[in-house]
Formats: sequence, C-alpha cells, structure tokens
Amino acid sequence: MLGHLLNDVDAARPLWTDYFHTIVVSSRKPGFFAEGHEAVPMPEHANVFTGGNADWLEARLEANGEQVLYIGDHIYGDILKSKKSLSWHTLMLIPELEAELEQLELHADDIRELLKVETQRRRGQRRVNILSDQIARNHEHRRVLAPRISPEALHAMDREAASLNAELVETRRRTEVQREKVHELNHHVENSFNSVWGTLFREGDDQTRLGDQIQQYAGAYTGKISNLYMVDPNTTVYAPALALPHERV
Repeated sequence: MLGHLLNDVDAARPLWTDYFHTIVVSSRKPGFFAEGHEAVPMPEHANVFTGGNADWLEARLEANGEQVLYIGDHIYGDILKSKKSLSWHTLMLIPELEAELEQLELHADDIRELLKVETQRRRGQRRVNILSDQIARNHEHRRVLAPRISPEALHAMDREAASLNAELVETRRRTEVQREKVHELNHHVENSFNSVWGTLFREGDDQTRLGDQIQQYAGAYTGKISNLYMVDPNTTVYAPALALPHERV
C-alpha cells in the first residue's frame, strides 16, 4: 500500500518539495551538527538530500550562526546541540504545552495561594532565625552581666527572654501550619498535571532538568508550529535575559 501511494505521489509531482529551499532526510541528529557526513542528493528531487552536516547546510543556505532559526522538538538532539555547537537561534516545539497551560489557568487561584503561603512561610522562617539569635544573645549577655547589674535589670532581661521565647514558639507553630498548607497545595496542583511526575517544567520550587535546559538553550518555545502563522517573519525572538540575584533591580 505504501509503495503504491508513493508511486502515485511521484506521478502527480507533489508540491511539498516546492515549499522548501532544501530538504534533508536521514540527518543522523545530533551527529549532524558536529560530524562531516556527506550530503547525497536524491535523484528524483533536486532539493532533497540524505545525510549532510551543519557546515554543508550553512553553506547551501548562505547563512550561519544567529542568521539561522532552528526549530525542533527534542531538547538534546535538536535544541541543545544546535545552540552549543553552532550558535543558531532555536525554537522548541513542546506538544504538551497546551495541556500544561490549560491546567495552569484552571488552577490559577491555587497557584496564587501557594505562592502567597510560601512567601509567608519563608518570612516566618527568617523571623525564627532572628528570634533564635536574639535569645542566644540575651542568654549570653545575662551570663556576662549578672554579677555587675541590679536585680531589676536582670529581671528585665528575663522578661525580654520570656517574650522572645513566646514569640519564637508561636512563629514556629505558624510556619509549620504554613509548611503543611504549602505541601497540600503543591500536591494538589502537581497531581492535576500528572499523578506521577507533576508538571513537565517544575519540581516544587525548582525547575525540572527539562525546564532548566529550555531556559538555557531555547530562544523561544511553543506548543505547535501553527502558532507562528501570525508572527511577522522578520521578527527577532529573544529569550528572557537571565540575571543573577545581585543584578536584579
């Protein structure tokens, strides 16, 4: 059946070869980006080749480096290798992205609540650390000063220590409640994406390895190629500029 279909297509001189300047099959990615396989023309189509390599393709296209936009759906075989080896601009196709966006919209309120509670928990934990330091200093000051200050001053230091300890206990209790709430919300949100591994892009507060590599090597990403229909072909797409914490203003 397939052989007959191919014969029929060839007989009808299909137009698909006319849409592209160059078509490459059996490119052997990711070796295509670094190894020197010979490009062999296919006799039935002047612009179709088997094999080849990146240097040959750049020469044929008369474009190199950032003049090339490479679109692929494999983070290592397409995006990472073409970016690191050739400095091509990259666009990654992620078919699962549409479902991820639907879940993000569906659980937007839970995610906002999760971020709010986690922010509160972190502030509470910082307060725990500050209170612990203040209590330790109070105890040390009392030990050093006890022989030299009045009973009233010692009593004042003890009252301060009691107040700090009470606040420490309450802050720890509150942060523990917040920690449990964060765990509950995080579990609920992740299970909505996938009951085994959650979202493709995050593992709790951290990015997954996939998410990290997308941020590092993909100049842009989208769920399907048809999303580019309304984009001006002359548009330059840049990845968000990465900044270290001390560079954020």
